Amino acid sequence: MKKEYSFKEVCAHYKIHSAPLVEKKSPLYLDCMGTKVNAMKFCKEMHTLSPLLTRGLVSDNKVICEKSTYVNLGIACDGKHKSLCGEAKGSCLNLKPSFAMNMHLNDWRLEGRYLNCKYSPKKTTKNSPQQNLRLRSL
Repeated sequence: MKKEYSFKEVCAHYKIHSAPLVEKKSPLYLDCMGTKVNAMKFCKEMHTLSPLLTRGLVSDNKVICEKSTYVNLGIACDGKHKSLCGEAKGSCLNLKPSFAMNMHLNDWRLEGRYLNCKYSPKKTTKNSPQQNLRLRSL
């Protein structure tokens, strides 16, 4: 699920009206007439009550606020991501603001050369009885 906002809407939210110079600075930032706007912060402000909000991104001409019922993140432990694969829980917590901002980290593990992180709106503890029950029923 996603909600898209035009650059004009985003700039107007920050009281920057009729901004003729608006440009994408990065996948996370927009420039409204010299004012740097963080897409994730904007999405949090627009969807304050949504536990399903996962991230905010800047595309070519809009800001996209993404929502999901869960996020499963898998990262290969090589090249530029090698440093993430030392301690699984800490790495998954560090990645959470970028990929699953309003969610809870529910499972983390290193499996071979991959870091796997699982997030959902509801908090469960790793290896909780409920989670073990679900795993056995699969």
